[in-house]
Amino acid sequence: MITYIFGASDILDYSYLKKLDFTGCFIICADGGVKHAKRLNLVPDVIIGDFDSSKILEYKNKIVYPKEKDDTDLALAINYASENGFCKCVGIGCLGNRLDHTFANIFLIKYAADKNVDLELIDDKTRVFLVLDKKKIEKEDFKYVSIFSVSPKCEGVTLKGFKYTLNNHTLSCDYPLGISNVLLENTGEISIKSGALVVMAVKE
Repeated sequence: MITYIFGASDILDYSYLKKLDFTGCFIICADGGVKHAKRLNLVPDVIIGDFDSSKILEYKNKIVYPKEKDDTDLALAINYASENGFCKCVGIGCLGNRLDHTFANIFLIKYAADKNVDLELIDDKTRVFLVLDKKKIEKEDFKYVSIFSVSPKCEGVTLKGFKYTLNNHTLSCDYPLGISNVLLENTGEISIKSGALVVMAVKE
């Protein structure tokens, strides 16, 4: 079962979300993310945060945290998912708006993996996910696929089905060698031997 986590970043076009089937899925709203659930006529199973970006009066299923805390609202949602055995999560409304929040949310993908949560972030143009060993990616209508090491070094990186291939290569976090690759095959494969790799597939 997929768990959907709604963040508070703006969503200008909801049409891509209407293609998703939320039936039977668990819905977590991270603070202001509840606005997106409401616009999609979804009832959140739980709402988590300090509620500094939303005034939620009609919901009782809230977990309220103090404003002065170490965890972001998305981190709190990840913690909740981990503690309740929700291992496959998709984050919506987690990209865009403030760059620092987007940057933090991308790094939280690795944080989630350390808590046994496979977290993927999506918007209308982008899909962001983590590779710790091997994953396949479908070409669909993605124009570019970029890969970045989020560990000091990512060793044994191998790319198959891409225009620019790698074979047992080492990527570091201080140089963006993996930017703007292109899938030539309908399905590409990304594998690594050690480290953590963030993949960003972009439609345009």
